[in-house]
Amino acid sequence: MLRRALSSILQPFYRKQPDILSAAVLLSIFTLASRILGLVRDRALAQFFSESKIGLYFAAFRLPDTLFEILILGTLSAAFIPTFISYISKGKKKEAWEVTATVMNLTLIFFLALAAIIFFFAYPFSRLLAPGFSVEELGLMASMTRILLIAQGFFVLSLFLTGILKSFQRFLVPAIAPLFYNLGIIAGIFLLAGKLGIYAPVWGAVGGAFIYFAIHLPLAFHLGFRFTPSLNIFHPGVRKLSTLLPQEHWRLDFGRFWRPLIFFSLLLSQPPHMVTSLLLLTWRRFPFPSLGLRWPTPLYLPFLINRKT
Repeated sequence: MLRRALSSILQPFYRKQPDILSAAVLLSIFTLASRILGLVRDRALAQFFSESKIGLYFAAFRLPDTLFEILILGTLSAAFIPTFISYISKGKKKEAWEVTATVMNLTLIFFLALAAIIFFFAYPFSRLLAPGFSVEELGLMASMTRILLIAQGFFVLSLFLTGILKSFQRFLVPAIAPLFYNLGIIAGIFLLAGKLGIYAPVWGAVGGAFIYFAIHLPLAFHLGFRFTPSLNIFHPGVRKLSTLLPQEHWRLDFGRFWRPLIFFSLLLSQPPHMVTSLLLLTWRRFPFPSLGLRWPTPLYLPFLINRKT
């Protein structure tokens, strides 16, 4: 009885979206909901913290977010899903999962290496990005940046899981996951602000990122995914995937990655009240991860590839 009730509750999460329209409607609804939660989150920040603290909080996201974008967006959107689906459609599931594990592990290793550099040099990087902050503020910004690297690690893993779910045309879980990220930040503010101060939304972001990652796991495991220590870089699928990576995602594109960093460097030289106002406006222009995650994978891609195969 209980198992049947649980199965009926989970059934919508396991259901396949049959066409682009249903997937688009689903993603649109939950993206709007995530943005509404983003506004609630911003209101909570303004209620609990001063303008200067909010400015530090937003500034601390810049390096971890840029690291994430350089590593993951091009891989997932342009290369991973077509390669993964090409194996699944031919009945080569074992090879598909081996390619997935190898690429995920390689990306995680690369992320950890770059994250270690940011972790140990967080203070000089913060001073470079925010010359207008005091020594104490730079120390606080660097400390928050180090913590937020944990959240980005969960995002690196979870977006591969998102790619797997989308490849099987399961869009509901990827659609609702950003809600839990914002809810994590909101919960952190209300539950921990009195004890942790501005670290409350930072640890809330880490908790929200973990939930974002964890919510993908049941369906991913149901579809056949398993964590394995594979590093078979000579697998044909891995080499094929590397040839599909578009160059614009792997070069250090000024407009996409470095312009926000330079803009923040100039911005943070301004008075605190101006910093906060402009940061909030800028966060609308570069919304990841505060207002719900962007969708780096074109929506039509899984449907188009599955139809061809």
